[in-house]
Formats: sequence, C-alpha cells, structure tokens
Amino acid sequence: MKNQLISIVMPCYNAAATLGQSVNSIIGQSFTNWELLILEDGSSDSTEEIASRLALSDPRIKIIYSAVNRGVVRMRNIGIRLAKGDWIAFCDADDWWMPQKLEWQMALAEQKNANLIYSAVYYYKESSRIHQKEIQLLPDVCYNDMLKTNAIPMSTSIYQIDSLGKHYFNPVSDKLVHEDYAYWQQLFKKGKVQSAYVKTPTT
Repeated sequence: MKNQLISIVMPCYNAAATLGQSVNSIIGQSFTNWELLILEDGSSDSTEEIASRLALSDPRIKIIYSAVNRGVVRMRNIGIRLAKGDWIAFCDADDWWMPQKLEWQMALAEQKNANLIYSAVYYYKESSRIHQKEIQLLPDVCYNDMLKTNAIPMSTSIYQIDSLGKHYFNPVSDKLVHEDYAYWQQLFKKGKVQSAYVKTPTT
C-alpha cells in the first residue's frame, strides 16, 4: 500500500482565505505518496496566485485553471479524469486534514481489504459558538444506509480506482445542495463497495 499513489482532488473558488491552510495540511501528511490536483475555478480573488506559489513549493502539486466558473461538480470531474493515482481522495479548499489521515486510511484498507475508507470528522463553524465538534458516523456503511442518510463526508473519504473505477459526479447534481450525497448513492448502487471506518477524526 505504501507504493500506491493517492490523487487528491481539490476544487477551489475564491478560497484565498483558506487555501493555504488546506494545502499545508496535505503537504504535512505522514503518508507522502500523493498528488494534489488544485482545480482553480475562475476565482476573482487571489486564489490563483496563492495556488501558484504553493505549486512552486512542492512538485506533487498540480494546478488546473479554468477561465470561467464551472462549478464544483464539473471541476471535481475534471480532477477525477486527470487523476493518475491508484486511489482518489477529496479535499475542499476550506477543509484540512489531520497529519495521519492518509496513513491511517491506507493501513485500514490493507487490513480490511476495503476499497472505500472514511472516518469521523471534526466540524468547525466560525459564525457560532461551536468552534470544534467531533461527529461520529455509521461504521461500515452499505447501500441501504446511504438511501437513508448521507453517511460519508466527502473530505474524509478515499476510494480505490482499480476496484471501483473512476466514478464521476452527475452534472445535474451541481444544482443540488448535497451533490456528494448523490455521488455516494450512485457509487454504492454498483454493489462493489467494501467500506471501512476510522473512528478517529481525520479531517
């Protein structure tokens, strides 16, 4: 598992305030065999300049620029298509990861022979009194679970391309509030998912 490459897909739009912290949380991973695809979605702030500086600091970081704002679904699909890894992970430009996220998940994938790994999550909300809240999720989710609730936060997940294929977002879901929920339902409907759960929050 240590030799397998993880492709991290990060769409960003007007994310100047958070992009640096998010990318640095990836650079600081204890598991080092990854590529980061930053999909700059026609931002009007300094996101593009920040992304360019970050890419110069680490050859594992690649930037894909869009002259117009395409939306998160289309940009994620571009990232998935360009991914060269054995696994795909998702990290938005306002998320950040714990340093052992990928290490823990790859170890569990090998231990459980799983092709989709997700975890508990920390929830931050600057506009309220809740600055950090740990949320535990359903362990070992199946398709029936996904019909009832969106059980997998996108930023906690990694999935294996070899067994599940490159799975794309439905462009129609760009109009939905929870486009990730539709994504997971479609993936689980294939019936090939073997999920495993990390109880310690990784994001």
